[in-house]
Amino acid sequence: MGTAGHGSGVWDMDWLYAREIPIEAQFLYRKALEQTKFGNHEAAIRYLKQAVFIAPRYLKAIHEMGNCLACLGRYDEAREKYDLARLRGDRPAVTAPLTS
Repeated sequence: MGTAGHGSGVWDMDWLYAREIPIEAQFLYRKALEQTKFGNHEAAIRYLKQAVFIAPRYLKAIHEMGNCLACLGRYDEAREKYDLARLRGDRPAVTAPLTS
């Protein structure tokens, strides 16, 4: 096991990614994830919008916004967020269904 930023594995890559994101945006992202655990996708979207306002290149937040939108049945908006995250270079796995 490595320490923060050392060794190998997904955790280390997350740490390296997060170093570039302001702590305020990371806090809002975590708050959004908490909201999604309880099915509060609208509240999560509000937190994610704030995170992206602070850090426009916070691609995980953009992608998670897509997940929340898909959970709310707002599939066109979700696809826009997924496309935006992918075009900017982030490729996390899609975790919400994209059916029309």
